[in-house]
Amino acid sequence: MEEAGLLDYSQALEDFILNYEEQGVKIYIKQKEEVEKRKAKSFYINWNHLYTWFEQHKNEYPLNLALELLEDPLELLKSISGWVYDLFARGKEPLQFSEYAKTIDKPDFHVRITDIPRKIELRKIGAVYIGKLIEIKGVVFSKTLPKTKLIKGHYRHLRSDCLGEFDFPNDEIEELELTPKHCPLCGKTGEIAFIPEKSVYMDWQKVVIQETAEELPPGEVPRQLELELLDDLVGSVKIGDKIDVVGVLMAKPKPKVVNGSLISDFYIKVNSIRILESTVTDFEISEEDEQKIRELAKRKDIVDVIVKSIAPSIYGHEFEKEAIALSLFGGVPKVRKDGTRRRGDIHVLIIGDPGTAKSQLLQFVKNLIPRSIFVDGKNATGVGLSGTVVIDPDTKEWRIEGGAIALADGGFLLIDEFDKIPEEERSRINTAMEQQIVKLDKANQHFELDARTTVIAVANPRYIRYIEDRTVAENISFKPDILSRFDLISIVIDRHDEEQDRKLVEYISNNELGTEETGNSVIDTDTLRKYVIYARKNIKPKFTKETLEILNNFFVTVRNKTKELTDFPLEITTRQFEALLRISQAYAKMRLSNQVEQQDVERAIKIVTEMLRRFKVDIETGVTQDMMSKMIRILDLIDSFRNSTFNDGCAKFGDILLNAEEQFGIDADTTTRIINLLREQGQIREVRENCYKKT
Repeated sequence: MEEAGLLDYSQALEDFILNYEEQGVKIYIKQKEEVEKRKAKSFYINWNHLYTWFEQHKNEYPLNLALELLEDPLELLKSISGWVYDLFARGKEPLQFSEYAKTIDKPDFHVRITDIPRKIELRKIGAVYIGKLIEIKGVVFSKTLPKTKLIKGHYRHLRSDCLGEFDFPNDEIEELELTPKHCPLCGKTGEIAFIPEKSVYMDWQKVVIQETAEELPPGEVPRQLELELLDDLVGSVKIGDKIDVVGVLMAKPKPKVVNGSLISDFYIKVNSIRILESTVTDFEISEEDEQKIRELAKRKDIVDVIVKSIAPSIYGHEFEKEAIALSLFGGVPKVRKDGTRRRGDIHVLIIGDPGTAKSQLLQFVKNLIPRSIFVDGKNATGVGLSGTVVIDPDTKEWRIEGGAIALADGGFLLIDEFDKIPEEERSRINTAMEQQIVKLDKANQHFELDARTTVIAVANPRYIRYIEDRTVAENISFKPDILSRFDLISIVIDRHDEEQDRKLVEYISNNELGTEETGNSVIDTDTLRKYVIYARKNIKPKFTKETLEILNNFFVTVRNKTKELTDFPLEITTRQFEALLRISQAYAKMRLSNQVEQQDVERAIKIVTEMLRRFKVDIETGVTQDMMSKMIRILDLIDSFRNSTFNDGCAKFGDILLNAEEQFGIDADTTTRIINLLREQGQIREVRENCYKKT
């Protein structure tokens, strides 16, 4: 390109920035003022605006700069940045520099291009695009720590007859730190010393992105691509962000030898980044959508309607659907005065027999929520769930790779067949589920990743199918520490019931024929998605003293009545009280209310009571159904001694222990605990030492 052409482009760019309008607003003059005010280093130009301008001014500027930029981006981007900087640097008076130019130097200023027409799927990137400007989408999978890159080295020729200093190379170094073999000043060889303090550096970071879920073909492994970030782009993305990248496709200068051939990997020298999706709430809601959502929220039965709208093609599962609805809306995170944080995410675990539509419920959430990651437990590892730290093959420095719970930060992690993940691997996400941080340690290096992620997991019982003759603890293969991380846990049993079976197949048949009647009782998926996102983004319910008092009393009662339970796998701790807070807030969010009302806490108590009932716990007595069955047997055993001529019809402690073991298989510790419970409840009395009668 000739120098005259460059000068023409310089004037054209100035005309473009000063005169381009959208709806009567000169948007680039406005952006220029903002950049100058913030002393920012980057100025963004929409490619379509640039293209349109040059098309409209063909007579003045015969070459379209936007089209040239697609084919020769490396040189043109440098020139464009310089031309636009000159506009910024121009003072009010001739030969005077602006305040902006006194703060930001020319090499530190960047023009960044957005929304170009050459949008390429990551999987379809090939050699034909090397050196071209392209746009791709991806999810940030890993990144290195920020480093410093040498842009231009400063050297001194140490020969006594020269001792000259010079910069090398004249252009920016792309990958390698090059030392000149000859002095450009005297043309002679000799020792040449690098002077770091006079060299030019720039912040640098490598980021790896992988294909988005929507671009990934079924059954394929996600492909990855490295990005090179420089200057103010460094640190602009985090693991899990879905981003749109404009940059120049490059081939690495150090090819690998593969089967006798030199093979180079691709990377992108990034010009601009746009974060498409960092959390669920990044989804755009229009004014028309908001009006529709607000109108829906006026319905008195809105909570029930939302629950019915969760996977409406699946019959039944009202409890599970309500739990998922609560998880979708979530509570309100809270940072306490001491700096500790209470999460707002509501984690849900569904344990059920095969064929009870557990996985379909997860698929519904995956299709509903734009930021969600689906994981199959059979193929999951602890590293895959949480993350790891590895040595980057190029920099030989540590690189952080995010696991599923970090990649889903700000969204949902959906885990199928949770029981197939080994216990030691599951434990790696324990901390992340509660503290919402993934902690990674390697070689005395400590790293943390955000994991503000809602977890919905489904699993099979220990013996594949739930055995009702056994206790809940025997049927569940999870330890209390992982169970305590879930706010709501459901047990789904596939019982043979002719009446229910007929209703089930009739429901499925109606779905197949398209004759199901939903009427006004179900919200369509698109509206539900927007409703959830709007509520999560805008509604922050608070408690009153009265509503908190109701929850306080319920929690204290339940905790007190279940304190003696040993065959109960779910420990009642303060985590369960915090779960009650979150669930109450979620119900309020469904109503788009910024205040938690009595109806919300009562409904929270109702669903937690139902959860405990499914764990076979009677809230009134604080006893599990399994324990209740044993208590009845022990009570009947004691009563069987009433007609005995020995001991005046009372049952001796030793005889109770012996008969309970022989007749019912109840061990001595459990029998002793039952006797104490029966005494506390007043169902038996000790007529003399260690001898009992039914009252």
